[in-house]
Amino acid sequence: MDHLRWLTPIFILLITTAIGSPSENEPAVRFDSRVAWTEGVLIVTGETEVEPEYAGATARAERRILSRRETAFRRAVFDLPITSADTGAELAAKHEEITAILDDREAAGSTSGVRPSRDLKSASVELRYPIAGTIASVFQRHSIPRPVPSSASWVPTTDFTGLVIDARGALPVHGEDRDSSLEPVLLPRIYDSNMRLILDAAMIEPDFLEQWGIVGYTTDANLADLEERIGSNPLFVAADRAFGTLPANPVIPHETAEQLLTRDANREMLAEGRVVIVLDADELR
Repeated sequence: MDHLRWLTPIFILLITTAIGSPSENEPAVRFDSRVAWTEGVLIVTGETEVEPEYAGATARAERRILSRRETAFRRAVFDLPITSADTGAELAAKHEEITAILDDREAAGSTSGVRPSRDLKSASVELRYPIAGTIASVFQRHSIPRPVPSSASWVPTTDFTGLVIDARGALPVHGEDRDSSLEPVLLPRIYDSNMRLILDAAMIEPDFLEQWGIVGYTTDANLADLEERIGSNPLFVAADRAFGTLPANPVIPHETAEQLLTRDANREMLAEGRVVIVLDADELR
């Protein structure tokens, strides 16, 4: 899917769209959207001109922005990289019910309140949507997860409270003669070096998928902030490669995968989404 190549290398999305007005004389509303990956939040910002000839012009501008928030949210989600192969729009085209579910979820967004520009000629409103609870679970819905694979091998291991995958820097892309930074997406998959699928969204317990998604993204600088997710004894591993049409799926060593898949407690830990991927700060800004 070469059409995904347009996505920026670090997937800090900046998608600008103007949503038309019901009146030709009313200013248009422009929307920008981006993902704050370390926060796990989609941020949609609407901006419009202030009409000084009207009383309460700033409040009028705020109402104009908010009246279009549902459409702006839908368009922002459609532009998101959901998996290494599909954007939100591509998955919505395959599953008609996604659009209606997204429209219902839009109300979960919080607003910043209206902010006039310095020159008072325009005003903006920021809307924030939690990725896990509002968006990611729309694209992966199940009541009973598929089991995390098990292994009958014996390897020295222990019970881990989480998995931390260091994917900083350029990684070889599996099956291609190039290197690339790992790209953050909403629903990545994790493979081992034998290309065995270790974890995907269908294996995550629904409550945890809703709580924090399949993985979290962070930098080494704020890893300590994620102890609730990864606990006090996580397994640390460096990614071998990246995989996918968009190189978003980390590949970990086979030996590390065996440490995880030979113990029930570790498979349960994976099924709870207690996984964090460490990327360079520039890739998550």
